[in-house]
Amino acid sequence: MLRTQALFDTNAGDWPRRLEVVVSMMREMSLQSDPEAMVRSYGQWLGNLLHTDRRLSLSRRGLEFPRVRITRFSSRSTPGRSPNASP
Repeated sequence: MLRTQALFDTNAGDWPRRLEVVVSMMREMSLQSDPEAMVRSYGQWLGNLLHTDRRLSLSRRGLEFPRVRITRFSSRSTPGRSPNASP
């Protein structure tokens, strides 16, 4: 699997490999019918590409600029929660 620097470095020269990784990720995303499964799958792909300790999802739906709503948070010790899950 390509790491972040190689994926985003346009001077790396291996653009077919970078494209292959992105296309594979998008194909998997398009196969998902359950939003939670899509989020998990996307998170796994990003986890392989980017070193992260936490993930944060924001939404501006229904809010005036510049306000945002935190819709999802997860860390290595705190699994992600759906915004539709019961508290």
